[in-house]
Amino acid sequence: MGARRGLQQAMRAAGLPDEVLLDTPRVVLSGMDRLMLENHRGVIECARDVVRVRVEGGVLCVRGAELSLSHLRPGLLIVDGALEQVSFQRAEGRP
Repeated sequence: MGARRGLQQAMRAAGLPDEVLLDTPRVVLSGMDRLMLENHRGVIECARDVVRVRVEGGVLCVRGAELSLSHLRPGLLIVDGALEQVSFQRAEGRP
């Protein structure tokens, strides 16, 4: 068992969520017009119809209309607009 997996199991046994120490992305949808993302690693693309963000293990993609970043700081961003699709693309070589 790898060190990361062991830490993850210990955290779960202690009742702690993964995003506390493991840099796991946390996505919170608020209705159909707001998405909050914690633990991001940078914006790759930001357009009116798509926002792509680097996260641990891959890329999170938000598609919609009239999208904008209403809040951006290290580790936290908020996307506002008419959300239509949220998807995750795993990095190559990741299980």
